[in-house]
Amino acid sequence: MTAYEAMNLYLQSTEFVALSAFEPGLGGVQLGEFVFGMQRLFVVSGAQNVIISLFKVSDEITTELMLVFYKNWNKYMSKHDAFVLAKKSIMTRYDMPKYWGSFILITTE
Repeated sequence: MTAYEAMNLYLQSTEFVALSAFEPGLGGVQLGEFVFGMQRLFVVSGAQNVIISLFKVSDEITTELMLVFYKNWNKYMSKHDAFVLAKKSIMTRYDMPKYWGSFILITTE
């Protein structure tokens, strides 16, 4: 997906967008610019919350994090608490920050 495509999405009733496995170094864009730009595009398009990985993470770890997040959130936890507990769940299994440190939650609420 290109930035132009993301910018033209209508996400007014979208509660979450999850973005992962980025290759921020591609195209000569600095990491901070890429992450800021992509998450901002989805927020401007109307997404209320964006979960993003700051660097490439394995599909297995991402899947595990998202499953725990949704399980916790379905238990009527706040989005923030569900996300923090999901990251802690990953931290207990994988001690290296490269597995859990990439994920952040951006919220407009």
